[in-house]
Amino acid sequence: VLSDGHRVPPTSQDGVVDAASIPQQLLQRVDVVTGGVSAVYGSDAITGVVNFITDRKFNGMKASVQHGFAQFGGDHSHDFSAAFGLNVLGGRGHLEASYEDRWEDGVKRLERDFLKGQASLQGTGTAALPFFFVEGALQATYSAGGKIFGPANNPLLNYTFNTNGVATPFKNGISAGFGQNIQLGGDGANAMGTSLKSQIDSRQAFGRFDYDLTDNVHFYLTGSLTRAHQSSFNTAFRIASVTIPATNAFLAPVYQQQMAAAKVTSFTLAKMWNEDVVPNNSADFYTKAQYLNTGLEATIGAYKLEGYYTHSVAKLNSTSNGAMDNGRFWAGLDAVVNPATGQIVCNVTLTNPSLYPGCVPINIFGPTADKNAISWFRTPRNFYGTSTMDDWAGSIVGAPFSTWAGPVNLAVSAEWRRQGYSLFNDAPAAADDPLNCTGLRFNCVQGSSTKYSNAGSQRTPVHMDVAEGAVEADVPLLKDKFVQSLNVNMGARQTRYDVTGDQRGAALSNQFDATTWKVGLDAKVNDFLSLRATRSQDIRAPNLNELFEPTTLTNTVRLDTLTNQSTRADQFTGGNSALVPEVGHTWTVGAVIRPLDNLTVAIDGYDIRIEDAIQQVNAYQAVYQNACIASGGSSFYCQFLIRPINATNTSPANTLTKIISGPLNIAEQHSYGVDFEANYRTELLGRPLTVR
Repeated sequence: VLSDGHRVPPTSQDGVVDAASIPQQLLQRVDVVTGGVSAVYGSDAITGVVNFITDRKFNGMKASVQHGFAQFGGDHSHDFSAAFGLNVLGGRGHLEASYEDRWEDGVKRLERDFLKGQASLQGTGTAALPFFFVEGALQATYSAGGKIFGPANNPLLNYTFNTNGVATPFKNGISAGFGQNIQLGGDGANAMGTSLKSQIDSRQAFGRFDYDLTDNVHFYLTGSLTRAHQSSFNTAFRIASVTIPATNAFLAPVYQQQMAAAKVTSFTLAKMWNEDVVPNNSADFYTKAQYLNTGLEATIGAYKLEGYYTHSVAKLNSTSNGAMDNGRFWAGLDAVVNPATGQIVCNVTLTNPSLYPGCVPINIFGPTADKNAISWFRTPRNFYGTSTMDDWAGSIVGAPFSTWAGPVNLAVSAEWRRQGYSLFNDAPAAADDPLNCTGLRFNCVQGSSTKYSNAGSQRTPVHMDVAEGAVEADVPLLKDKFVQSLNVNMGARQTRYDVTGDQRGAALSNQFDATTWKVGLDAKVNDFLSLRATRSQDIRAPNLNELFEPTTLTNTVRLDTLTNQSTRADQFTGGNSALVPEVGHTWTVGAVIRPLDNLTVAIDGYDIRIEDAIQQVNAYQAVYQNACIASGGSSFYCQFLIRPINATNTSPANTLTKIISGPLNIAEQHSYGVDFEANYRTELLGRPLTVR
């Protein structure tokens, strides 16, 4: 994404540019180039460029007000924007500015009558099982009151607590033709309170000043400030798997006796609270982006020169309103009777009172919830991320000599930029370390369990330094011989990346080079027909989040395809500092036809193949586990699946103990297609009219 030909800094930690950060009121046009153009524009232009061009000479004032709402109610939105521009300083200077304000209410599922009936899209989208829309779709692995699913000898296996404290057999619904663990009707659960569309509130101010220092030297200064708030409701608050002692004080004595008779000392339970009982997990995202670009443009003889500097800071404050303190939750689940008072308390209150002072016992057996207990283990958690960019660049464009067919245009450019990224949260430092399991008899695994459900969010500052140089040439080969004109255009760019950071205290660095190039032909056969073709090699370098995303440690239950048993394992998810750029190979060929002076028709075909594409590999997925098992332990993926013995030993002791997930350069992509465009220009009532 470019603005006036300059790289627009990322507005989020994953390197994405939010187009809302581009001022809309002062746009003159938007140029889109499809196909790889990294030789001209550098990294990320692996499949093209979008260039927003500012109207640098706008004079006057304009404003726009819009309001809208959804057909089915709600989702009110309004947009207000205004801009002005005027010449100053005797006409040698020009000043323009704009302001934009946007608000959208958003929509929740429960605000739509046709979705209140637990509606869901099912099917696989195949000819055998097309997508279809149903009501009453529920997740069979959960219930609002809690579903018991282990161990196998538990007399209450597959019982649920639809009434507080009373266990009844879980009613299964119809499952044929539905997705995994989905049933129609029965005692399952459904996440109803999610957002269909987020609530958005954004404001932006933009300004630009231009001044002719001399007749041949031009100065410009551009700045913008964008603030945005996005709010959404995510999944219902759920517990996928939790172990509870069979002597839990909230469990009715009759059930305790049945389990004791079956020699069941603990059991596993899954639960999804209804939204009206425990609010859904929700998140708020606050963004503040500052952008400054200044530079000089000069004309010296037949040459045009430009040098510019860009500075940007994008700050993201993300609030997770439903973060769970695992230690507090597990302590509260271990409820016992205080022999001195007869009251139900946390076991840790009796054995280790200083570890979890104020512990509130949690009654999980039923659809309702004690608000004090929920507040005990759920607390908002704030994450603060900062992305920065400093970019220095310069270019010289001109025609130093000519051939028999015309002047040879050359462009030489150089650029150096530093991109930085940091992330921290307001939780205690120990929150991102493995939880100390002292005093916790169930669920906690020493050295593995994390204090918070979304731990691993600290990221000390990391940065990427990029130095690059490029040369482009447009060389005329023929003129008025066989064809009206034939030009070859070429470009090459050499880039050096230096990446520095750390991962969990260990210093990491990476260096890699990238070479990109392109060769193209443009032929104007006659006034009716023009032909063009290009071949290029392009790149997308890994962004800092892919390289240094904080490592998250969770102790979770996964299906081990070797033993075909669900097992609890440590799962590490984070960045990969060893990533290298994705490489794209692009062919384009096209034609422009002008059947009339004011009618242009263009058709272009493209073929893009990307090697070493970066893909998130979640090693617990069956496709990766099975690849490792089938190879007898020699597969590349085996290094991400840690077992006590080896990948092929099927002994019970060889279940998964550690899973490593993250981005890898393992994928390939292939895209091809045709672009078609027609433009017709005329006049209507004495004013220009364009139909595109």
